[in-house]
Amino acid sequence: MMNVLVTGGAGYLGSVLVPLLLKHGHRVSVLDDLLHGGHSLLSYIHDQNFRFVEPLADRHHVIEHGRVVFTVTKEELDAKRQELHRYLGV
Repeated sequence: MMNVLVTGGAGYLGSVLVPLLLKHGHRVSVLDDLLHGGHSLLSYIHDQNFRFVEPLADRHHVIEHGRVVFTVTKEELDAKRQELHRYLGV
């Protein structure tokens, strides 16, 4: 089982990729602002292997099983991203 982040996962490619990943038992996190759709994701909102991360202006809400489980600021998210890049040497 892999943990997979699909950015823009509410779009066409995500609507194909997300169900396939879930079907194969992977844990899938989708990051999308839902400006251009996203209705196909509603059927997975209660799947235990599905997480939806909604970027909101300066805060990001992580939603699991249909409820917000935690919120991070853009600065916190950027710091974690930089930490990951340092770790990976990217």
